[in-house]
Amino acid sequence: MTYEKSVTIEICGSSGDRSLAAGEILIKTLSDIGYHVISFDAYPAEIRGFGKTVAHMRAGREFMLSLSRKVDILISLNDRYSMEQLKSLNDEGVVIFDNRPMETVEENACIAGHLGPGMYLYGIPLYQLSQKTTNESRSRNIVVLGAVSALFNIPKNEFINNLTVKLGKKDKSVDAVVAAFEEGYRYVSENIVKLDPYSFERLSVDRKGYKLMDGNKAVAQGAIDAGCKLYAGYPITPATKIMEVLFTELPKYGGVVVQTEDEISAIGHVTGAGFAGVRAMTATSGPGFCLMTEFIGYNVMSENPVVIVDSQRGGPATGLPTKTEQSDLNHALFGGNGDTPRIVIAPTSVKECYQWTAEAFYLAEKYQMPVIILIDLFLSLSVRNVLLDPLPNYKKSSNKVPAQEDMKLYLRQKITDDGVSPRALPGQENGYQVVSGLEQNEYGTPVYDEHSHTMMTEKRFRKIKAALENDVPPPLRSGTKGKVKLGVISWGSTAGAAADALDSVLKEGRSVAMLKIIVMNPLREKEIQEFLDDCEKVLVPELNYEGQFANWLSMHFQKKFYRYNKVATRPITHDEIEEEIERLLKE
Repeated sequence: MTYEKSVTIEICGSSGDRSLAAGEILIKTLSDIGYHVISFDAYPAEIRGFGKTVAHMRAGREFMLSLSRKVDILISLNDRYSMEQLKSLNDEGVVIFDNRPMETVEENACIAGHLGPGMYLYGIPLYQLSQKTTNESRSRNIVVLGAVSALFNIPKNEFINNLTVKLGKKDKSVDAVVAAFEEGYRYVSENIVKLDPYSFERLSVDRKGYKLMDGNKAVAQGAIDAGCKLYAGYPITPATKIMEVLFTELPKYGGVVVQTEDEISAIGHVTGAGFAGVRAMTATSGPGFCLMTEFIGYNVMSENPVVIVDSQRGGPATGLPTKTEQSDLNHALFGGNGDTPRIVIAPTSVKECYQWTAEAFYLAEKYQMPVIILIDLFLSLSVRNVLLDPLPNYKKSSNKVPAQEDMKLYLRQKITDDGVSPRALPGQENGYQVVSGLEQNEYGTPVYDEHSHTMMTEKRFRKIKAALENDVPPPLRSGTKGKVKLGVISWGSTAGAAADALDSVLKEGRSVAMLKIIVMNPLREKEIQEFLDDCEKVLVPELNYEGQFANWLSMHFQKKFYRYNKVATRPITHDEIEEEIERLLKE
């Protein structure tokens, strides 16, 4: 790429313009020729809605973890919607638009009249070229890909290969679609004089082993590799794709996928499977997660392993189904009646979605308790090219199997130093047990006295302490070593934007550092306190209104936390966090 920085591209249209399909092909092609990529699509909540859709992507030579607020190249398939995107376009950005649309439009609906000085404008008759090759307008998204290939020197054979793979080599429409692409390529080659600085070229880098995937697919793959044998779920945006992937893949590994009638039934299936000794998982979003709350408490009390994935979206209630947010942390930490210890994990990248989903099965089984994985719509749907490291052999059981002497008088809730009792599975000789949501003693008999309840509550919380001591890694610190003017503590998908922002301000010689926390409960308090002691100020950026993670930290540490909270319906960008860092450094 002759333009040395990363490049941000948007393809904007209405719901029927297939802008997201074009974006999928473009990002796959850029990845295939050697670029690091990250994408995030915006679309209406209505299944058959007629609203704005935007395929947003960033590509560059160097690895990146977040999106950019500013756009370099805007491709318009609908000028009315695309004009709303102009406020994000760089001062020297590029706009590609249809200069001979299907119908005569009012002047104020034509994007050409709204560009600022210094911007580059390329008008291409997308509608006419689409009609010429396919006798319909719906292939304008393919025509524009041909134009993009010619204009920015992206090898067209890679585009054509990805088009063929997406449609299927035997699909009768392949020839027509390729013809539409070629027509867009030809038109630009013969009629457009290139003026902008953006140009892609094939990079001579080894991408062997890299996979292009989003967070949902990474979660599904992590579950498969961890030995998950049952997935039960109910469709809900944005977690549905996890179930879709597992419907196809899990049976290949001897597993079963059940689409239940609701989320309560889903967590019920997973609870039963956990009792039977089967690694099982469900995935949902905020509304469904609320419905699972009673079963979370039940699995805490019965000391039963379950894995729950919550892909957060805008709330409360059904809220904003297709917009991202990080506002389910309070529910993940505290949801349920009584004292309900659970492990809460928040991966920060697509790669970590894979790693920590596998880890969640290990932890749930080892400590016989619910493990909640918090991702969000951005992580669920953001596509990136990642290299997945081989996992340890998580398929080996981490269950605490009863010793032979334990089976002479089996105590399912046996008091132990680490709080984890030997767990007999159904059918094991002498392993009789009663599974109840009532408080119970070591024998499984319901009890209601002060001593028993105190003793069993302490037992359940000792498991959290044991997990902290044995299996929770320290948070990852980066940036300036030692004392710093400003520290950033980040979690979830926002950690990517914080890391990219930190890299930028470090290049300016700023005294800053960052602590990335993945395991939200239990917290590694010793390491976090050491980081806080090194920082004059501490910034906590997150995508919710009240600063839920900052509040959680405030419950554990005597430190003022500067909050950067947004409910912008889109991911926080590295530019925004960088500006907040600079502001705090100047105070």
